[in-house]
Amino acid sequence: MEAIVIGKEDSLFSIVGENEIGAVREKSTTSCFTGPLYSFKNRGLNHLLPTMQPQSDACVVSVVAPAFCSTLTKITEIFCSVSENTNARVLEQKVRTLGYAMTLNQLERAIEIAEKKPSLGVCMTKGSNYAFVEDRYGDIFAILLSRDAHWSADIRQLISDSHYYGPNSRFLLRNFN
Repeated sequence: MEAIVIGKEDSLFSIVGENEIGAVREKSTTSCFTGPLYSFKNRGLNHLLPTMQPQSDACVVSVVAPAFCSTLTKITEIFCSVSENTNARVLEQKVRTLGYAMTLNQLERAIEIAEKKPSLGVCMTKGSNYAFVEDRYGDIFAILLSRDAHWSADIRQLISDSHYYGPNSRFLLRNFN
């Protein structure tokens, strides 16, 4: 697919796929990521996120691959076109304003589509997929989705410099352009 330039003259990211996600119905958070495709779900998701995942309109989810290794914070700063070391609350607000965050039911739908059409850019093996979600208090987190025989869902703080993400990582961003 196309390589895109964000903030610098070299290609920092490539859009490796786009998925059209149809409208999704309201769904309880406890019932997300529990079907036969999933083997693990961090219990913190049920406590941290809103009790219900809202009904959502159709959207396009871009699958974006970074061309470099960095922390989640720094990659997010580049996605959002903000300066390095931006205040955490400002960065979260920018993710929210740009519309990059998804609901769990939208993310579940993206995984179902990827299972049927693996060519859409989602890491199916040897890599991880991340998506932004909003918790019940309005804070932004990253959901980590990885797949061995089945999918697992975990959660990461957006402002986390303890993990490095690179070319084997994919970011699923709603409304990314």
